[in-house]
Amino acid sequence: MIIQTSSLGFGKDFTVTSEIPVEEVNEYFADLEECRALEPLRFEAHLVNHGKFIDLQADISVKLSLCCYRCGEIFTRCFASHVSLKLIEASSVGGVEEVILSEDDLDTITYQDPQIHLNDILLESIYLELDDECLCSDNCKGICIQCGKNLNQGPCSCNLS
Repeated sequence: MIIQTSSLGFGKDFTVTSEIPVEEVNEYFADLEECRALEPLRFEAHLVNHGKFIDLQADISVKLSLCCYRCGEIFTRCFASHVSLKLIEASSVGGVEEVILSEDDLDTITYQDPQIHLNDILLESIYLELDDECLCSDNCKGICIQCGKNLNQGPCSCNLS
């Protein structure tokens, strides 16, 4: 979904409720092995133009099929998140080659005026929330390094300490 910045009245809340199709979500996550959307990504986004920046608040949810990092089993996880970002038009940042970010800048992103690509922003937010080590559960026991048995299904017959 592309939002024209000209449609955002100064100081007025612009709200959109929509979804991103499964195919588009899966295309975005194509580089992640065994990560597939099972449903569209649903969202409700509120944008407010404050002149120098646009405030974005969004609630997003998506159901994903993932592969556990420890045991290799496929599992389903429903991600629900609140996104709070400050959007700044790219030309206002200037041509600085190297920028040192403060902690306050981590929730700031740029957009190319006159449009905001909302789907890309929301998909990136989910992507960043995915654990580097996706686990099927906090107490996943993984697999035996000797015989390869999934230890969540019970102990193996190896005598590893």
